[in-house]
Amino acid sequence: MRAFEQGYVLLELMLALMIVSLLAGLALPRASATGGASELWSTASRIAVLLRTDRNAALRGGQPVVSGLDREAGAIRSGSSATFVVLPPRYRMLVSDTLTSGVRFDPDGHALGGEIAVLNAREQHVVLRIDPVSAAIVVRGGEAGHAP
Repeated sequence: MRAFEQGYVLLELMLALMIVSLLAGLALPRASATGGASELWSTASRIAVLLRTDRNAALRGGQPVVSGLDREAGAIRSGSSATFVVLPPRYRMLVSDTLTSGVRFDPDGHALGGEIAVLNAREQHVVLRIDPVSAAIVVRGGEAGHAP
């Protein structure tokens, strides 16, 4: 093979890689814009940590702590600190009727029970269940299109 032919193959290979990179750069942001399952679980985990922190603050402090829920803004605010979790764009939150004024954790270990469902644009969801007796926060997943 002559040197000229080797250079021509290298040029073709570089052009092909450039086209593939360009297509990947255009396609990947669109694929991740709706939020995948890992982002959904990450968001639900951050909410669970916030709620557990408020539960522990109520137990330690001897006073009720209320975690605020803003469905329209897609935000959960801690009642014991300046911490908050904001849902990613195109996510939404469904809250059971018992939690419309927030999640109340009492110092005796009880809580205002209910469920918070976090849904992404693909209608995949994760449900956080607050047990009224133990104030335990249980996180479980769901199937697409079967939101609570």
